[in-house]
Amino acid sequence: MADTQIRLERELRTKLTRFLSGTSGVRAAHRQALFEVFDRIKSNKWEAVLFGGTLRDLMLYGPGHSPRDIDIVISNVDADQIAASFMDCSSRRTRFGGLHLEYRGWLVDVWSLHDTWAIKNSGKFRADFDDLPRTTFLNVEAVIADLVPSRGKSRNIRDSGFFDAISQRLLDINYEENPFPTLCVVRSLITAARLRFSISRKLCKYLLHHAERVSPEELVDVQIKHYGTCTRKAEEFQFWLHAIASDYRSGSQAIRLPVAPEDQLHLFEEWLPAW
Repeated sequence: MADTQIRLERELRTKLTRFLSGTSGVRAAHRQALFEVFDRIKSNKWEAVLFGGTLRDLMLYGPGHSPRDIDIVISNVDADQIAASFMDCSSRRTRFGGLHLEYRGWLVDVWSLHDTWAIKNSGKFRADFDDLPRTTFLNVEAVIADLVPSRGKSRNIRDSGFFDAISQRLLDINYEENPFPTLCVVRSLITAARLRFSISRKLCKYLLHHAERVSPEELVDVQIKHYGTCTRKAEEFQFWLHAIASDYRSGSQAIRLPVAPEDQLHLFEEWLPAW
């Protein structure tokens, strides 16, 4: 697994560099707006990392793919400093004190490292970038990469099971404690469907436990509030959960959602092994 991780780290570093350098297939004008956000962070000389789903999507879909949104975490600044730097941009404060930017077609969440929920509330993590990957709910988001690498050095990448998740195509819980379990259910189901990853028994148990407390219609409402759109209907959530319950009772160790091939996104599969 060590050799696999080294190879995947190198591949992620290459894809991220291509994305940030403008050699990917994203339209230059659209990409330039994102670079302007990055430049503000760089001009403040803030230490910042790209986090979570941004890197997952670059890894799986390639540098030509335009991520749905960008997550940036900044060290040694507070929320007011971040807000002051982006005061001319369309923005709102998130429930955790971060800033949600809508800037020329890009959605960017920027927040202070010490405001990360698990760091601030659990008492289990230090407010440093080494611990940050350990705070995500899902393993496929447990990764960070330096926004600006140190001069003369490779871009630093840190993970907490992310590369294992990619190589095994397995969705699992990275850190279970979370203030919004229903949102975790929705995000886990949608992520498993779009990535075509199996779901671990641990995560299946979590999904079934928390889904018992809400209706499929409530899952749709949570989806709309989080993603801003409705891509999955109540009947689909219900169908998926019934399928998970059946496979879980049968003792399956890794459970896959019944998703039609035409309803899945195409992965950047140059390195992924065949099933």
